[in-house]
Amino acid sequence: MTCLAEYIQQMTDRIVEIARPAELSVRLDQLVIVTEVASPVSTPLAELGVLLIAHPRVTLTQAVLSPSNACSIVVLDTAIR
Repeated sequence: MTCLAEYIQQMTDRIVEIARPAELSVRLDQLVIVTEVASPVSTPLAELGVLLIAHPRVTLTQAVLSPSNACSIVVLDTAIR
């Protein structure tokens, strides 16, 4: 039986919001984010709890949507008025 402290350390705690045009992919168990205005950024998939997509010009590879990723993906439709 694991103690509560060990369980809390294993929890994912990162929420990433994509609110600008970007390309998302996976490389070496890392979520890679490429934008037009900045250099590529990556974060470990194991630490990702929620991926929030809040822009219509975000493209993703099939690997980002893979069920093997332990994060939840939320897409906000900003066109609804």
